[in-house]
Amino acid sequence: MNKLNDERKKNLESALFEKGATKKFLSDINDVQELIFLINLLNERSDKNVGFNIQDSSESIYKHLIGKLSELSECFFIADASTGGLLIKDNYADLFTCRQFAEDAVKRYSDMGVKCSVFDSSDYKGNIFEYLYYLGIQYLMIDCTENTYSIAVKRNDILSNSKIRKSAECDIDNPSLRFSISNFYCSLNHKESFGIDDKKLNNLQNLMIYYTANAQYIVPSKRDSEDSSKLIMAKTVLENQGELLTVFTDKPEFDKSYSDEWEYIVLGLEHVLQSAVAGNCNGIVINPSSERLSLDRATISHIIKTAKTMTFKA
Repeated sequence: MNKLNDERKKNLESALFEKGATKKFLSDINDVQELIFLINLLNERSDKNVGFNIQDSSESIYKHLIGKLSELSECFFIADASTGGLLIKDNYADLFTCRQFAEDAVKRYSDMGVKCSVFDSSDYKGNIFEYLYYLGIQYLMIDCTENTYSIAVKRNDILSNSKIRKSAECDIDNPSLRFSISNFYCSLNHKESFGIDDKKLNNLQNLMIYYTANAQYIVPSKRDSEDSSKLIMAKTVLENQGELLTVFTDKPEFDKSYSDEWEYIVLGLEHVLQSAVAGNCNGIVINPSSERLSLDRATISHIIKTAKTMTFKA
């Protein structure tokens, strides 16, 4: 953790404004807080006459910063107690480069009435930025606390969509759906704390309805051992909801819960509903190991019907 002192800031400022963000200058800077400080400094001086191109230097520092973020062996996020997923505020998820920063943020959110905790990226086995892709996280707020320098970045800048490794046999993913679910329920559960009005909440709900209705789902299935002509669909039993058809938004979520003995089929929501009815299920549960969104038959029918009348495109 590096909380910049005045002497270090003065030295960085002096070196930067001597020749700008040259390769030699940047080669000596590895700390994220220092890089964010320099970008903020250039933004403050954007209208000043200096001996180098401020925009070019700012872009060079940002590129260097993105490189350092992509190399992080460990980083920290805020987990929302009400949803079990990452906390979303104003379309952003927080990312912290050290645990202390994240713990400071948890205290700040707790003071706002938001129950949350620190999520350590090392608890996820895999590339954390690939995980963020599947969650639909597009924007990250880096090191946002009261006593640090912060900056907003695009997750796509750190790991572009084109570099996401996908399953060779199934490229189904639904990042927009997953994000719309998290965004809506975080906003709903923390409406007063985040100052969210009914109009915005309604727009977020409509987005969730749109993506839920238009998604393709992975439905676990296998042949009946006694009658190979019969297809068995996976079911999940939830308290007070009975048996629900189990569906997933992407292959990584499917792999969390089902072994190699299970195959899968890919269905749109209308066919998912038909399968739930045929299997005497009360509804469906989407991603039972993460979002755990359960929808009864009537709600699914309402979503399908409502989405068909929507005149906007998400």
